Amino acid sequence: MHFGLVIGTVVASEKVPAFRGHRMLLLQPVDSQQKPSGRPLVAIDLVSAAPGNHVFYVRGREAANALPDADNPADAAIVGIVDEVREQEFDDLTPALLPRSDPPKALPATTPTPARRSKRS
Repeated sequence: MHFGLVIGTVVASEKVPAFRGHRMLLLQPVDSQQKPSGRPLVAIDLVSAAPGNHVFYVRGREAANALPDADNPADAAIVGIVDEVREQEFDDLTPALLPRSDPPKALPATTPTPARRSKRS
């Protein structure tokens, strides 16, 4: 998923059948600080976003799969409206959130399966 800022709407009087009933919005990709991070793009709106909203979107096959009819040419789809973003330095994470350093457990011993012999008629 990627962050974006809705910067406009796209009006199309004719669309492929899979896009009918869905709005298209113009997005400016942004980083977590809402600083521009790429060229604007058009995305199918699945969450009723509006210009000025900070959203997250998916691209590629995930965008097409987000629509009810997955057989469509969508390259980007808005799948959420961002309320808040909290960033935290990795060193500040509590020990409970850090990966465990326990050694891996040994797998139970198994006996090899004898090879099957083919029956000849």
